[in-house]
Amino acid sequence: MDSFEIGRIVGLIVGFIALIYFGRKIIIGARRRREIDQHKSYPETRDSNAIGMRYCTECGTVIGKTASFCPKCGFNLVAGVPTAIEVELTVAKEHRNLALNHRLKDEWDDAIVEYTKAIELDNNFTSAYFERGGLYKRLGKKSEAIADFEKVVSLSNKPETVEAAKRYIEELQK
Repeated sequence: MDSFEIGRIVGLIVGFIALIYFGRKIIIGARRRREIDQHKSYPETRDSNAIGMRYCTECGTVIGKTASFCPKCGFNLVAGVPTAIEVELTVAKEHRNLALNHRLKDEWDDAIVEYTKAIELDNNFTSAYFERGGLYKRLGKKSEAIADFEKVVSLSNKPETVEAAKRYIEELQK
């Protein structure tokens, strides 16, 4: 056997290995797309693409892009196990994302429930207070809105957010 024949054999082996490797990637990608398409059939996930959401692979619940587990079924979406504090903060953000999804569908009461859950998990969650205050304002619940905006003023370190909250408080007190 000369060097030319050895080169051909090695080339065939490398080509065969590459074919197996990339073919597997294509098959896995197709399976993943099929799984995502299956989750789109869940009723609570149909309108979620408008705000860049994704879905839990176990129950199909709408979840945020950075979620590490599902707030509905608790399915772990990442390999590492987060600490208890990380879990609470992540769940709080997920509840806020669910609230934003409800707002897009004009489901104000459901959005308020999700904001409240987020605040219960993270009582320093300024954006949840601000957004819930805006919903209370929209629904005509002045005292609740003022309480949320006052909390924003006490928590926020962003001057523009504080100014907006103070403006809303003044507007609601008239």
